[in-house]
This record gives sequence, structure tokens and C-alpha cells, in this order.
Amino acid sequence: MIHTIFVNNRIDFQRFTLGYLLSLPKISPALLNESWSSMFNLIYENNTAGSIFYHEKNTLSSIAKNKEGEIEPIAHLFSRWLATVAFDPKGYIMRHAMDVMIMLDTLAYDSRLDLSHLLPTGDRSILDTLQPSIKQLNLEPASIDLFDWINSRTAPNDLRIPLFLLQLIMINNDSKEYTANLFVQLITRLNCAKDLVLKLIPTAESKWPGIFQIALENIFSKTIAIHIANTTQIEKILGNLAALYEDSQKEPGYQAFHAYINSHSRQVLLVFINHPSTACRVMGYRVLNNSKFYQQMNPQDQEHLSQLLVDAWFRHLKGRYFGQESKDLLYIQQRLNVDTLQQQQSSLFDRIHSKEHATSQSQAKKPPKFVTLVDILKQDIDKRDKIYMDNIEQTASLFDKFKDCVSSEQYSDIHHHILFFLSSKWSPSAAPMTAYDDALPRNIPYPWDITIGSAFKDHPALFPIFEKCIQVVKPATTNDIIRSILVYFIVFWNMKEVVTVPTTLTYATQLEETIRLVLLLKPSLPQVLVNSYRLFPFLSAKELGDLLYQVIWSYVRHSTNIPGIHKTEDKQLVEKY
Repeated sequence: MIHTIFVNNRIDFQRFTLGYLLSLPKISPALLNESWSSMFNLIYENNTAGSIFYHEKNTLSSIAKNKEGEIEPIAHLFSRWLATVAFDPKGYIMRHAMDVMIMLDTLAYDSRLDLSHLLPTGDRSILDTLQPSIKQLNLEPASIDLFDWINSRTAPNDLRIPLFLLQLIMINNDSKEYTANLFVQLITRLNCAKDLVLKLIPTAESKWPGIFQIALENIFSKTIAIHIANTTQIEKILGNLAALYEDSQKEPGYQAFHAYINSHSRQVLLVFINHPSTACRVMGYRVLNNSKFYQQMNPQDQEHLSQLLVDAWFRHLKGRYFGQESKDLLYIQQRLNVDTLQQQQSSLFDRIHSKEHATSQSQAKKPPKFVTLVDILKQDIDKRDKIYMDNIEQTASLFDKFKDCVSSEQYSDIHHHILFFLSSKWSPSAAPMTAYDDALPRNIPYPWDITIGSAFKDHPALFPIFEKCIQVVKPATTNDIIRSILVYFIVFWNMKEVVTVPTTLTYATQLEETIRLVLLLKPSLPQVLVNSYRLFPFLSAKELGDLLYQVIWSYVRHSTNIPGIHKTEDKQLVEKY
């Protein structure tokens, strides 16, 4: 072998270059100190170190003298060099333990090198042996950016070395502000920070109690300051925060997370609620939902927060209808609205009733043309109509989804609250039959009938909401409302601008609502009248108006199930149907 180091009677010094560099810690620490950062970046970039090692492993090109004075390939000496020079607790290289661990992580995951045995396993490894001594050293900072390194690692799911280095930084650092900023960097810069953050919180809290609360304040202060155009950065921050407690509220730091969001829910909501990026809004809603902030909400914030959430809900529904939004946001926003509504004294329903949030056909550029309850007409439903229908159902289900997370008694209380709100729109009083006989079918004698009926006509979501209510509460609390809806639609189909149209499908939305009305009357009507709704799409407006007034109204006015109207016995009328 010795003769191969000579080329044309000259020593081939290039073959000794690598051995010289590896010997610098012993022969010239000062030179190594001056050149360390430059050399490390040079061999780290593009995994140059791995390529060098792989080349030496296959060619045995570089050589050096061993301690016996014999010339030996560097590849054969490398493991011994690691143990006696690189990992010497008192040696110079270990002052750069951060860089050493980064390089170890890089080489160990290079499948060409077969160095995975250097990583921690069930048995003691080099890293395990070094931990006690490393923690005692006055370490130099890493030569490269730690967060960029973590994002670009070959094995992103194995966080043992990154976790060890970050714990090392926390243990060796005496600055509370620096530690808090470390969490800020993790959340704002890493592509996936969850595992590292959750494992570092106990280490940080043991040294600095309350540090994670401070970190959250700094994170949101930074997020609020980010320009709205920097969508990627906001998505990353909100995504990392949302992931922390997506699966469990038992993870370290949850109480601090809950407490911060609870006391700053309005500020957090404003970070994302009007952001043009759907992904930002989805992640933002997940942050709020995962924090369970509504469990101890400040009563002063309830009204304002309800308004923000409901405004956003209907803005999103409109966006979906015009093809500007996806359904992903709808799901998480619905989940948040359900959970928030469950905890609040003030009612989101009050805003849903508001005219400025109506989901009526007047909002759309093209009025929906659909009747969902008659099978033969379902083939005429187009994509936009389906979205319109789904928007209605999603809004209605906001109130029904409580069923899965509350007791039956609480579920009933929610629906009583909805009915109480509707009933508050009019003052119940006995209505003499003569007043209706004189006014119908073209006029409505009492303002409460107009208020209730127009609410249902202009807000289609009220029908599925109300349908759920009558399944839970006693009929006595709903029949007055049903009476008002019936009176209103009798007059609607007899209005002079409506009664002349040849087909009820001209007013498809109101036709759908009229069918729902008849189904609400099912307990009070014989089956033959209930089934008549299947004919409604094939009638003229006048025919439907006559049917409602001359047949259905004539029947229910004698029923004890319609309170507020003086009962008149008519056995012949009952027997007729």
C-alpha cells in the first residue's frame, strides 16, 4: 500500500488532506476554531460529508497513520476517531456539540453509509453516553439555522436528536425571554411543530413556570403584525397551533392554551375571520374549537363574538353558493358555532333571524328552482340548487347537533329557547274565528301572523329548525306558530301578483315551504290531506291557494290542536275527510 502514496516519485498529499483535517482538534485547535463554521457549512451543504464518507468507504482513498504509526485508510479509522476525538467530552469538538449532533443526524439517516447504529436505540448509544457530559459544557451555538435544519431533515418523523438539542438549549439557557422566543420560533417557522412543542413544554415549565402562556402571547402578537398578504406564514402559525390539541386536551400546556384563547378570543378571531385564504380561516377556527374557549367565556364578549361568528357563517354560505368557498371551512365553522352556541346565554339564533342574514332567494343572482320533497322533480335540481339546499340544512343543523354532546334535558332546553324566541315575536291572545273568516284568504287580521309567517317565508332554514323542535317539545308550544304560518301562506298564494301564475313552480322556494307546512300539520290532518302535497307542483297558484283555504284551513279550524282559535264542533266535516 505504501508505494501507492507516491506519484512520479512525489508524495500524493491529497490523500492525507482528510486525515489532516480530522487531526486539527489535536494539532491546531486555534486554526480549527477560526475555520469551524466555514468548514461545517461546507460539508453540511448538500450532504457533502455523506458523499465524502461514501466515497472513502468504497475507494479507501484517504489515508492516515494510526497510533501505532501504521498507514491505514480513513474509512477504517472513522469509528475510532468519533469515539476518541470527536466525542471526547473534554475535547474541542464537543464545544460544538450542536453541530456534532446535526452532522450525526445527517449521516445516520444516509442509507449509503450504514451508520444508523449511532442513533439512540433501546440500548445505550454514543448519544446516550454523551448526554451527561454535553449538558455540562459551555456550548457554542449551531453553525446553521436549527429551524431550517429541522424542516429539511431526511427523517422528519424521528425527532430524537432535534428534541435533544432543543432541550439542551433550554437547560443551558438562563433567559426566560429567550426560552419563550424559542417556542415562538418553533410555532412560526417549523412546518410541523406539534411533537417538539408538546415534548418541550414540560422541560420549559419545570424551569420557567408559566412560560408557555408568555410564548402564546408573543406568538399571537407576531401573527397580528404579519401582513395579510403573507398567507403562507399565517397558515403555518395557525396550523401549528391548531394541531397541538387536535386529538387531546390532556397534553402538556393545554390549560395555558385554553386560558389564553379564552381571554383573547376576540383578538384571535380577528386574525383570521376575514382573511381571504380559506386555509387560514379553517386553521383559525380549529384553533378556537380545540381551545374550548367557550366553556368559560366572559359574558361581555358573548354578544360581540356571536355577531362575528354568525356574520362569518352567512358570508361563507354566500361564498359557497357563488362558487368561492369549499365545504372544508363549512364543517369546522359549523362545529365551532355549535360548541359556542351551547355555552352562551345570548342566542346565535337571534342573528340567524335577522333580515340582513337571510338565506332567501332574494340574495341569489338566480332564484333557486327546486322542490326537494317531491321525488319526481329532483332530477331538475342543478349544482347551485344543491348548494343552496345544503346551506339551508347546514344552518338548521347548527341547532340539532347539540344532540350528540348534551343530555336529553339540555337538548330539550335548547329547542324551547328557539321556540321562546319565535313566540316572543307576537303576544299570544285568543283570536276570534270571525276575524279570520272575514279576512281570509286575501288578508291577515293579526300582525303576529304576519311576523311569524314572513319569517318562515324569508328564511327557509327556519323550517328544518322548527321540524326538529316539534319532535322534542309538546305540541301546545308549537301550534300557535304553525297556525300563523298556515294563515300567512293562504294569503301568499292568494296575493294578486301570485294568484295569476299558471304554475306554483314559479315560486319554487315558497312551494317547498308550503309542502313543509303541510307536513308540519300532519298530526292534525287525515293522511289523504297530508299526501296532497305531492300534487302541489302540478297546480296553479290559485288552485294551491284554494286548497289551503277551502280544504286544509276549513279542516284545522275545527281542531283542538290549533289553540288561539275558538273551537267549533263539526262532526260532518271531520267525517268527510
